[in-house]
Amino acid sequence: MYQDLTRLIAEIIPIVRRAAEFIRAEALSFNPEKLRFKTFNNFASYVDQTSEEILVEGLSVILPGAGFVTEENTAGMSDSSLNWIIDPLDGTTNFLHGYPATAVTLALKEDQEILLGVTYLLHEDAVYHAVKGNGAWCGDKKLHVSDTTELEKTLIISGFPYSLAGKDEDYFRLIRQLLSHCHGIRSSGASAVDLVHVAAGRADAYFEFNLYLWDIAAGILLVEEAGGTVSDFNGGNRHLEAYEILAAGKVYPSLLGEVKALWNR
Repeated sequence: MYQDLTRLIAEIIPIVRRAAEFIRAEALSFNPEKLRFKTFNNFASYVDQTSEEILVEGLSVILPGAGFVTEENTAGMSDSSLNWIIDPLDGTTNFLHGYPATAVTLALKEDQEILLGVTYLLHEDAVYHAVKGNGAWCGDKKLHVSDTTELEKTLIISGFPYSLAGKDEDYFRLIRQLLSHCHGIRSSGASAVDLVHVAAGRADAYFEFNLYLWDIAAGILLVEEAGGTVSDFNGGNRHLEAYEILAAGKVYPSLLGEVKALWNR
């Protein structure tokens, strides 16, 4: 089955590129007055919606039996066990400000298993993809997570969710503690971008909480297929509910120990 999915990658990439080309073209003349506010700091626009429509239309053709779970809900609710998980523009706030950290990201998930993931980074004009059991790739380059095992030698990425859900003190305590035990902490404002950086070995780890599965589904598989480990903050699988995510290369065991000790569940 996974070999069949590998053959799908060549059909998926042109669809993702069409959505990305639309986003890139709209960035030249985007009017912020057309924003739709989900909350005061969580935006969407016709750009997100149209990008999603491009993806849904194309993916419906190449795998007609699959349902859709999407950020903008353009395809309605799905009761299928096999679903495309889509974020048509990860980093909408970055897009609004012209900040170069945005992505189109999608995954194919059956029940609780992520089978395939594709993330296109607009600022790199690069497609990252993975199929379960077949490694993670960017073009013909195979991705590998960082081999660094010592926390003190790592570069970590974190993120700041739209809502801290009453966990602000716990989260900032965790960040403060890790800052004193690593080379530094970075944040791009786009989970899909951050997970690509971990999969490619540019950063050693990424953590965040209170996300949505479409933010991280493709990135989870990219990191795992690049040799990394992904879990929730307790080493379990609540990352598949997007409640918490800790994704890392070889530093995962020592980083998990720090996170477990500091995070109040």
